[in-house]
Amino acid sequence: MPRPPTKTDAEILAAAARLVLRDGTLPTLAGVAREVGLSGPRLAQRFGSRRGLLLAMAKQNLARANAQLRAVRASATGSAIDALLRVIDTGMAGVDAQALTNLFLSGVQETQRDPELRGLSQAIGRIKLRAVRDHLDLAVERGELAPTDTTRLARMVLALSGGSVLLSLSEGNGRSPARNLKRDLLELLAHYRPGRSAGTRVTRPRGRGQTRM
Repeated sequence: MPRPPTKTDAEILAAAARLVLRDGTLPTLAGVAREVGLSGPRLAQRFGSRRGLLLAMAKQNLARANAQLRAVRASATGSAIDALLRVIDTGMAGVDAQALTNLFLSGVQETQRDPELRGLSQAIGRIKLRAVRDHLDLAVERGELAPTDTTRLARMVLALSGGSVLLSLSEGNGRSPARNLKRDLLELLAHYRPGRSAGTRVTRPRGRGQTRM
């Protein structure tokens, strides 16, 4: 008779997610087994292989992204921009820029090798785009942003998110990636506020020796 599991799948996947944020790389079965206090063979019985574990994590992330999208669409009060920033803060809380960069690189390599993982990753990306666009649609409806192409702006927000994290690593200014990203997003969205034309140039003082083109 098989022994009952001492950890639920949810607890194991939560431990795997902690390792991802802590180490900045996709976890191994052995690493997750140590984290939850199970043997490697016992964990392999549950997920079959490291690939099975990664697929379970991706499916969980897909379900979470869908739930977030439903929550955005059900939202009826408050600032849509503040809600978007809260979502970003929650996802970035306590995360190191180097860890995020390493995770991105290892994730790209893994998904390129595995068509099923790649499909799940692409589905999550599409949901994230819709979730950001829905926040922006609400912001337009509530007068926080001027009418604009929110699909295009959502792509810009996501592109800025990745670029801001990489820049945080190269700058080394002591700010957390979440703080840098929040600042960068607010600067981007400021160009889409009511009464301001999207794409308006920000005038910066010229340094010594610079000439007007």
